[in-house]
Amino acid sequence: MINVDCKKLLVLCFTLLTGVGCGNVATVSSTPSSFILAGNYWPDYTAIPVCFLNRQDFEETLVKDYKAIVEQEYYSKTSVRFTRWDDCTPDDQNKAVVRIRLDSSTITVYEGGYWGAVGGKSRVGAIPLPLEGEESATMRLEAPEIWANFSKPGNNFFLHEVLHEFGHVVGLMHEHQRTDSTQSCVGDAAAELASRVPSSEVFVYSGAYDSKSIMSYCNPLTNTLSSGDVLGIAEIVTRAAAFSPGQSPTPPPVAVD
Repeated sequence: MINVDCKKLLVLCFTLLTGVGCGNVATVSSTPSSFILAGNYWPDYTAIPVCFLNRQDFEETLVKDYKAIVEQEYYSKTSVRFTRWDDCTPDDQNKAVVRIRLDSSTITVYEGGYWGAVGGKSRVGAIPLPLEGEESATMRLEAPEIWANFSKPGNNFFLHEVLHEFGHVVGLMHEHQRTDSTQSCVGDAAAELASRVPSSEVFVYSGAYDSKSIMSYCNPLTNTLSSGDVLGIAEIVTRAAAFSPGQSPTPPPVAVD
């Protein structure tokens, strides 16, 4: 989700300063808001299939906890439901299925015992095309080999990552990349401005900028969907229900961290 240096800075700031952000203080809108991809819709948002490419290499409790946090947040706040959560099969390779590869290779120990990571990555929406360099995976999630060291409530970075990446699966984009963002989240002003995505037929702003979104890099330890995230998901589901095959706009196959 974030490069190593920036994520290290964000995690340390949030951990040591008990939730104080690392960027400018944002003006919080009282109106729920979101940033969504219009297109690449799932055929059924009550049955989005999920499978694992290498679940056998990790503790079963990790997989159960990842599944539980997704169901807890998305099921209690949205109409979206996920199915299967089993091993991927050869038949899944060319279908719109969330194919997850768990990865422990990018997890790093920092001074003082804090942990940081490069982050996950996912296709946005129902795209069967694998991520570049990920063989058949449409989502990469970081996963500690020894999950017991991280499953405590205070060690919630990995659970945040899961919720963030599943937001992309549903169709949410990065909130901090809106042009009306009032926060600096990546530590490089030039890179931040270059990454901004204007509102369009494909990349749709719904309401004002949401500083509390789990889809913003400014919130690396947030473990809950904001009211704006929930609104955005509802709008995606509504748009999908009214969408006809071949209808424009047709977005490209988007992949984001």
